[in-house]
Amino acid sequence: LPSSPDKVFSKARFAPTGEKIYLTQEQRSANIQETRLYGQTQDITQNAQLNFGASYSPKGSDIVYGSVRNNELHLWRAAKSPEQDPKQNPEQGQEQQLTKAPLPEKLGPIKWSANGEALFFNAGNGLYQFNFHNSTTLLLHQSSDKVEAVGLLENRHQLLFLKAQGEIKNLWALDLNSHQEKQITFGSLAGVLAANNVVYLQYLNEPGLWEIDALETSPVNINPDFPANNKLLAVDEGNLYYLSGGNCRESDVLQINLKTREIKTALHRTSTLTNSTAFHPARGVLQTGCYIPEANLVVVE
Repeated sequence: LPSSPDKVFSKARFAPTGEKIYLTQEQRSANIQETRLYGQTQDITQNAQLNFGASYSPKGSDIVYGSVRNNELHLWRAAKSPEQDPKQNPEQGQEQQLTKAPLPEKLGPIKWSANGEALFFNAGNGLYQFNFHNSTTLLLHQSSDKVEAVGLLENRHQLLFLKAQGEIKNLWALDLNSHQEKQITFGSLAGVLAANNVVYLQYLNEPGLWEIDALETSPVNINPDFPANNKLLAVDEGNLYYLSGGNCRESDVLQINLKTREIKTALHRTSTLTNSTAFHPARGVLQTGCYIPEANLVVVE
């Protein structure tokens, strides 16, 4: 069957005669929503396309996401207010296609540089950089393994990423000058967050929150009682924000003080049927809803 980023074929079964195969064809579509800190939810996209993977800019004024349109995957931006040069930004509320050439399928998390001038992400098994100044997309690294962008260590000019070897994920660093890669952790990771040149991580199915403040040192367990298998979202002024429960059964956005270890609710959710991709302490959370799409029955003769 021809590959299509916006269609999914599943549930193959033979016809009674054995001469045909029936499949379910699903037209994938999803819109991005933002739940603000005061509880109001608003649409970031309003179309019948597949929009996903939304990420806030450092100041929270812009939102970038992946979108499949005309069977092509591109990065798009929905600006809320000027952050850099207003002449370079679209009008408030408008969408702008960023990438010129289509991206490979399986776009991963989108990470920003601290100055908001570049994006780092994985698509397929490659790690990419998008530069806002010249609107270019650069392939930084191609791997035979599955990779996932984690974030940029500005002080070391290194891009952190997860590399999956079978079921085991570990943290690696890619030097953006020499393009050499180095393995940082040895185990199996569940969640990783890079912020302000510090890395926070959890090991799969193990309680505890670990920190790496210099890549020459081993991870330090700064909170052995931190619950296992959370989605780490953001760090701001000594607080770490995270979700528990997993995709489509997400908790409220929770906040833990890294010094006192006090946990409280940072943002209440009216529904757990969401898949959240980003949180900004001054804005809210970006999410897509979870639902069963319409499907067509397809015959293969």
